[in-house]
Amino acid sequence: MVNVKKARNSISRETGLEIASICGKYFFNLESLHYGYWTGELEVNIANLHTAQEEYTKFLISHIPAGVKTILDVGCGTGQIARSLLDMGYDVDCVSPSGFLTEQTRELLGDKSNIYQCRYEQLQTKKKIRPHLIC
Repeated sequence: MVNVKKARNSISRETGLEIASICGKYFFNLESLHYGYWTGELEVNIANLHTAQEEYTKFLISHIPAGVKTILDVGCGTGQIARSLLDMGYDVDCVSPSGFLTEQTRELLGDKSNIYQCRYEQLQTKKKIRPHLIC
């Protein structure tokens, strides 16, 4: 039996992600959906969101332990951070529960990455996953 409330919430979430992505891209020239990383020097306002998103990517990359070669990007959004990691030579797999965001990631990354459309809890891969949570 289909849980109508759960299905409605899923449709609402997908629609919200699509609207946010379109608005961010066309009104604010944003490629990502995340809130960013706001340093003490960066005033919190919409004009600085792009910079905050760049700071977030730098923050994540700076915390990758030495010797790591493979990264699982859980909740990869539109794939922008995964693209940066691929450009740096990492082997990156992506997990996204959103059909819309998975499509965006596939368009961006092509066949450079395995992209799993599922929740992390449902991920099935033969690769060994050793969690190292960054954020």
